[in-house]
Amino acid sequence: MFIKNTLLAFSFLFLNQGAIAQLESKEYSREEVVKSIVHQLYENQKDSAGLIYKKYQLENKALFQIIRKEQPSNQELLAFMVSIQKTPKIDFKRLCDYVIQKILIPETNQELDMAYVELMFNLISNYRNNNNLDQAVKLNKGLETYVLEHDTSKKEVNRAWQYTLINDMVLFHIQKDTMMSKKLGLQYLKNVAALKDTNLLVLGWQNMYNLYTLQRDVEKATHAINEAIRLDEELAVKTSHYYENLSKLVELNIFFERNPEQTKRMLSKIYQNDESRLISFEMFARYFMNIKSNEDEKQALFNLLDVKDIVDFKNKALAETEGFLYDYDQFYLYQVLADLMESYGELKISNGLMVKAISLNRKIYSQDLSASLADQKSNLIRKEKELELSLEHEKSNRYIASLIFISTLLSFVLLSWFRMKKQKKIVEQKNKKIEAQNREIEKREHEKGLLLKEVHHRVKNNFQIISSLLEMQSKGIEDHKARELALEGKNRVKSMALIHQRLYENDDLNIDFADYTSKLVREISNLYAGEFDPQVELFIDKISLDIDTAIPLGLIINELLTNAFKYGVLSDSDIISLKLIKRENDYVLNVKDSGRGIPQEIDINKVKSMGLRLVRTLTKQLQGKFHYTYNKGANFEITFKDANQRTEIA
Repeated sequence: MFIKNTLLAFSFLFLNQGAIAQLESKEYSREEVVKSIVHQLYENQKDSAGLIYKKYQLENKALFQIIRKEQPSNQELLAFMVSIQKTPKIDFKRLCDYVIQKILIPETNQELDMAYVELMFNLISNYRNNNNLDQAVKLNKGLETYVLEHDTSKKEVNRAWQYTLINDMVLFHIQKDTMMSKKLGLQYLKNVAALKDTNLLVLGWQNMYNLYTLQRDVEKATHAINEAIRLDEELAVKTSHYYENLSKLVELNIFFERNPEQTKRMLSKIYQNDESRLISFEMFARYFMNIKSNEDEKQALFNLLDVKDIVDFKNKALAETEGFLYDYDQFYLYQVLADLMESYGELKISNGLMVKAISLNRKIYSQDLSASLADQKSNLIRKEKELELSLEHEKSNRYIASLIFISTLLSFVLLSWFRMKKQKKIVEQKNKKIEAQNREIEKREHEKGLLLKEVHHRVKNNFQIISSLLEMQSKGIEDHKARELALEGKNRVKSMALIHQRLYENDDLNIDFADYTSKLVREISNLYAGEFDPQVELFIDKISLDIDTAIPLGLIINELLTNAFKYGVLSDSDIISLKLIKRENDYVLNVKDSGRGIPQEIDINKVKSMGLRLVRTLTKQLQGKFHYTYNKGANFEITFKDANQRTEIA
């Protein structure tokens, strides 16, 4: 056993020394050292990774936590992933696969783990952005299930739910379903604005920029990306999307040749930031083409970049990016630099760059092109010779090269189309499931509406029974005061029964109060028809009220009209006026008669009348104010709020 352990120790030491020896064989950049450490982690060689980390004295807390811990927390995994994503040409698929192996699945009965949510969102974004839509959709479904296991009324759970919506927005965008993408995007912005979450708002506006770009709406696209940048600049620590969004705005400015001062400031920012420096060279090349005739501006940029001229800029761009950019980004840089060199008359350099672009493009999109590459080499030699003969011949060669590029690109488009078709099938299946769920919800809502209408119908019938009982009972009462109280009770019941009758008749379960009030006035007029026949004037706005407002308001109108008929009518020429209007923030009810009113020496707030006490109580229930004045008759004014306004105040 001792010999076996000793051999294992020596083997381990040999492997560690071998990993370090490889790095010591030449000078390596910090990024290359980090990639070497990460590779050791992928191979489960934590000790080797630790020795390399210690030897090169890296200061990366997130990476150190992964090296030293057997099982890092989700928060530490998230920090590690964000840190490593900044390393040029990192293998995102392998990074994501490694993190998935280490991730801690939270218990369902515990509080929401926001670090887990953000880590899953990061994984979903990386898989989606690297064309693994199946895995992205699968992980997003799992994240949705996890979030919905918690109370969505809580702010943090609601915030987590917004992360799951982002993948849906992007999928609609990929399918070019701009209507659904826009609908979901605007709702998302509204949700996260209510949550006051700036990080999520930045993502929302970035998504709207992509949507408006697809719709070719330049004005809205510019507004969206400006909003994303503005919000990011308000944060103490900017999001990982900040410099990416700056570059999008710079591209818009350069393409439309606008805001040169803003463009120069942002170019400088992007160039001077280590994380975005590599992508800045393509934008500088495009901008140099725009300011070709402005020597002062060109010189200022040469000074910023520490280059002598446009050719020196080209050399610096290639020296800093080759081997560090992804092949796709490098291809576009070659192409833009070729256009730049052509615009400055450097045709031979331009042709060489276009050759590099074509060669790299073939590497990206072809599997086996060795025969074509041999033909291409001979073509390139021929083109270089013809270039020396005349400018026109050179341009012709450029056209041929462009055609080769277009044909290769078309092959890539066809491949992408097949992938999109597969994804579209997945999304269609998901949409069918959602449509089925929506139909079920609509069916249940319809059944609920029918049930509510039936409830109101039965309540109305019960009120009518109570009203009939009170009327029958009043006929047997000889005392005038007692009979009057019974009739008033019957009248109050009728006013409530009338409301439930209207609710039963309406599909939206709201009360058309103009129609209701007209019917109530007729009922009370018939009840008190006798010696005098006053004129009743109604001024009622077209108002629809909920049941929680309609019942107390109906009882208030019943009491005030009854009071007017009993005490405010002295002759046929008397007038009873009822007004109900809607103002911006509340409603106003006014009932006025031309009678003698309440004596001045009596305090209206201390009147013991059952009717007026009921009015004051119901007014408080409506969070309203009760006010009485006398001006050639009694004048009652009540201001109140509907259910929605009362909820907002509460």
